[in-house]
Amino acid sequence: MVRAIYGDGVVTVVSLAFGGGLCLLICAGIIQLLRLGDLRALRAIRRTVPTPVGSWAGGAGRVAMEGITDDGPAGPQTGPVSGERCSWYRVTLVREPNRGWSDDTAEPALLDFASPGPPMVSDGSGRVALDPRLFETPTQDEPVVTVTTTLVHRRREPVELPAFVGGELIRDLRRGETLRLREVRLPFAREVYALALPAGAPVMLGPNPQGVTVFTTESREQVLARRRESIATAGWITRIFCLTGLIVAAASYALLTFVLST
Repeated sequence: MVRAIYGDGVVTVVSLAFGGGLCLLICAGIIQLLRLGDLRALRAIRRTVPTPVGSWAGGAGRVAMEGITDDGPAGPQTGPVSGERCSWYRVTLVREPNRGWSDDTAEPALLDFASPGPPMVSDGSGRVALDPRLFETPTQDEPVVTVTTTLVHRRREPVELPAFVGGELIRDLRRGETLRLREVRLPFAREVYALALPAGAPVMLGPNPQGVTVFTTESREQVLARRRESIATAGWITRIFCLTGLIVAAASYALLTFVLST
């Protein structure tokens, strides 16, 4: 009777509401999985107490420290693009858009070079080298330690590029193309907190491929506070999505059953 009066439109609307409720439940499940990852990271940070750099040995397992960035064996460095004092840098020059490459394949960088050696991190007990992978690909959870300077050169909007960018690269630029020069540098004497994996001899601190890695300008206590806040936020969002999804799905299912049976 109800379906005869209102037609199939009411069935469509109720079905969409039911699907929306299920989507909310699925989202709640995904958020909960992400929350479990944050809980795992929080436990790792809390259980790994900072220790003196001088006490580390390769293969000793996960370690934590609070110290400052320092110059490596190559000595003080200067960013080739920014001219800023730093402990390490990497410079890349890319041309956009790709020239003769598919959209799924990035064109190789026209220039790609780094400082002569790795930087180091130190505390009152000693110094240890840093694997650049530790800070070149930072996590999205904590503030990054590196500083980035980017210059964008176009034919219509030229900028002055450093001398190491050959004139032939600039003259070869076509209409609509862009040269993007990017410098990523690790500032000298920046306070950092690290949770990572020491390896090799001499020891080098690098990312943990099978666990939590942190390298940030925040202190350990700030990192813990941020993680706790993230977990709490995910918790109440999960509860809201779950409760709303259950109510919407149950109500729409009951209504859909009633409509189809009359």
